[in-house]
Amino acid sequence: NEIYTFNYTPTLEKFYDIDKSKVVYLHGPKTNGSISSSTNVDWSAELLEKFCNLLDWSELSGNESIIWTLEMIDKFKEFIVFKILSSNKNVVWSLELIEKYKDHWDWDSLSGNPNIPWSHSFLNKYNDLLRWIPKYNSYKGEECISEPSISTNPGINWTIELIDSFSDK
Repeated sequence: NEIYTFNYTPTLEKFYDIDKSKVVYLHGPKTNGSISSSTNVDWSAELLEKFCNLLDWSELSGNESIIWTLEMIDKFKEFIVFKILSSNKNVVWSLELIEKYKDHWDWDSLSGNPNIPWSHSFLNKYNDLLRWIPKYNSYKGEECISEPSISTNPGINWTIELIDSFSDK
């Protein structure tokens, strides 16, 4: 029993004689996007492992219905898109995790993630990697859209001491 998987396009239907009863639509009109972004799946390490080559890891890396533990990240590190995972609020963030994958994170995205274990020592340690002020990229009408930053991160409790320590940023 063969099962076909592919990105759905009408062109594929025209040129290939495919038994549609055996098609798993991971993308396209049947799923309204990718199943990898679904919040209605009981995502587990076993499920990810079984279908790891069929899933869209960009979508999975940003899927906040998945609880990304250190163990899960270790297991799937070769598939994970760390740039996207860096802004995922449902990662079980720890200093150990951040240090372990220090060279994989997108530090601009990480800078805006409110669920990082922010502290004075963390900010000190990663001072040169973090984005301290927003980088304004584009305009949507009259609204300016900017990338996340430390100074705009709602997860950081800005005390007088913290402000004094990093006032040069």
